[in-house]
Amino acid sequence: NLRVVARALEAVLDSHGGDVAVFFDFCSMHQKCRGADGAPGARVLGFAAGEAGGRFASEDALFKQALGSLGTFYAHPNTMVWKLTAFPPDYDDPQRYQRKGNVAQYADRGWCSCEASWAAMVKSSRMVLDLGKNSGEGAVGWGDLKRACTQGRRAPVLPSALEEELERKHFTNGKDDRPAVAELYAAGFKARFGAAEVLRYAGLGWGDDEAKAVAAVLAAGAAPKLRELSLGSNSIGDEG
Repeated sequence: NLRVVARALEAVLDSHGGDVAVFFDFCSMHQKCRGADGAPGARVLGFAAGEAGGRFASEDALFKQALGSLGTFYAHPNTMVWKLTAFPPDYDDPQRYQRKGNVAQYADRGWCSCEASWAAMVKSSRMVLDLGKNSGEGAVGWGDLKRACTQGRRAPVLPSALEEELERKHFTNGKDDRPAVAELYAAGFKARFGAAEVLRYAGLGWGDDEAKAVAAVLAAGAAPKLRELSLGSNSIGDEG
């Protein structure tokens, strides 16, 4: 997966030059130290009394602070989101990977569903790429990568609809995470659509279902400042 990301970054730099900042949501935030069974456990250096299981108290405070801002990275119209939706080809080989914890596919994971939905809110067509559609092998140009990896992006979804979806998704700690994720998504939805003046969803390979989803968001009054809506170069019929 890192090879896939590296090749995409190489394509961006070859095309645009300059510097880029990369945020890996899981790796960039303090995660709980877990044992072989996936349960939170003590750090190698041990814990002082009263510290959170699996994280030092200082790490836990930083984690919670980052969690409250996580939606900003995914939903902001000027950040580009790359999704790693495919496991490595040899992921099922027990000699290469020891599978534990939440091993559900990307589309079945609660946090991934929320993050993908944040990214689907107000970003223009070329700002969300599914790198699972690129093998990571061989040279690839930025233009080809965008064309291949922007198709099939999900349409924006109302908070109530996502909350219902989350009931069917997998979480490592579902009891605590599921309501927290729904609340975070709802807050991000209100902020982003409330400020949106232009929505460009052109050329995403959408059909009637996606058009209906956009209509449901607008009918709910989520985007009171909207001036321009672009849905061109999709396959939307009369029903949509």
